[in-house]
Amino acid sequence: MGDDPDAHVDMDRRDSSQGLVVDEPEAIPKAFPLGKDEYLFALNVNDIERWTVDQVCEKFLQPLDLDQSCGELFHKHNITGDVLMRLGKRDLKEMKIFHVGERAFLHHCLKGMKDSLEQRQRDTILWEGLIPAGGVSYFSSCGECLKFKLCGCFMEFATYKVQAQGMMVSAKPPKWNCCCQGYENDFKDFRLLKEITWHNQRRCCLQTYEMHLAYADDESNQIEVNRNCCGWGGPTVMKKTILKHPDMTEAQVEKIKEAWRNVRLVAD
Repeated sequence: MGDDPDAHVDMDRRDSSQGLVVDEPEAIPKAFPLGKDEYLFALNVNDIERWTVDQVCEKFLQPLDLDQSCGELFHKHNITGDVLMRLGKRDLKEMKIFHVGERAFLHHCLKGMKDSLEQRQRDTILWEGLIPAGGVSYFSSCGECLKFKLCGCFMEFATYKVQAQGMMVSAKPPKWNCCCQGYENDFKDFRLLKEITWHNQRRCCLQTYEMHLAYADDESNQIEVNRNCCGWGGPTVMKKTILKHPDMTEAQVEKIKEAWRNVRLVAD
């Protein structure tokens, strides 16, 4: 028995007639023309979950040189794009992809696609805009609104960029920067966020769309905006967990909330 190379078998290495295939070096696919990582990153991972089985074979297996060995199995098990992004090592083995080289290669490629999707979800800008903006109800006071209308060159603005992982606030000095104010950047990390809610505040005939960010530490909810030497500031007190803008509709806030939930699940 020791002289026969085919005599020794274990759970993962058996004769093909018994339903399992011996591990073979030929199972390892060819190299990518542009490199595996570059190819996987170039895939539009946002569309993968809508792929049919044929599209999975054409856009995923065929470029990897696995369409001949795995295409029939993918059709047999109805591996659509939605299922593809959820496959694990055990699933590949249960599909009867017996070559260890192919299973390891497929798992590595799937992991790269999932990492690429998660990274794009984190980096995608969900909303960007200037604050203050909009009608009278979006200013902190009538004085601030008058300053915006009559003396806009003295007005301070802040650019907000909202992503699934946080919010970047870039405060810009006024055009007429008499007090030599500088630029200020602050990133509000959403990993400590408890909840995102939408509010529609109504005052008389005015309404204001607001996005509220609730943190575990209530003391972090308010940050006073620096005022210049002339006492001009806009707004005087900025609640960083309240973003007021006409774009903050219920649908927009729900989109931000859904993206934040997905990233938080990945982080957990």
